[in-house]
Amino acid sequence: LLLRDAVTLRDIREDRRREPVTLLRQPTRRLVDLRPFVLARLDELLDAVRERTGIHVEVVPGEEEARLAYLATRAALGLHDEPVADFDTGGGSSQFTFGHGDRVDEQFSVPVGAVRFTEEFGLEAPVDDQRLAEALDAIATGLEPLDGRTAPEKLVGMGGAVTNLAAVKHELAEYQPDVVRGAVLERAEVERQV
Repeated sequence: LLLRDAVTLRDIREDRRREPVTLLRQPTRRLVDLRPFVLARLDELLDAVRERTGIHVEVVPGEEEARLAYLATRAALGLHDEPVADFDTGGGSSQFTFGHGDRVDEQFSVPVGAVRFTEEFGLEAPVDDQRLAEALDAIATGLEPLDGRTAPEKLVGMGGAVTNLAAVKHELAEYQPDVVRGAVLERAEVERQV
């Protein structure tokens, strides 16, 4: 979602009980992903923002979000022509983009997100083995579009889950962008944490 007058996503998430539109403040230009917050009430939120502020909110489709993320990470990490897979995992969905250089070969969004599965399977608290197996099966089903793919030379991840993995690896008590951005997570480290 492109909101021209919004507070940060952290402000919104910390104040979920308030009506979302009351959170509008001083003019800024930020790209804000509100899907985890308003997944079920998106149309209502967009109408309320337009009616109360005159601001038109543009919903960016998942595929476009994936393309923009791919180009941004390539530029930020100084990647060149090598094949790269880029993924951005969020609360409601995850976007995947596969490409070479500045060319996007394929992109898609899957309904796999931390908030979605936490709420659906009650994962905010300990669950029994059966419930955990059901959640893992649902995640595997959601990720089926990745089955049978050749592993890319580089896999670039972004979003809260990847940021948290990097923070745990570096034993950070507080978020430190200079440590997290560009951090390399080997498969063994991810498996250790998961």
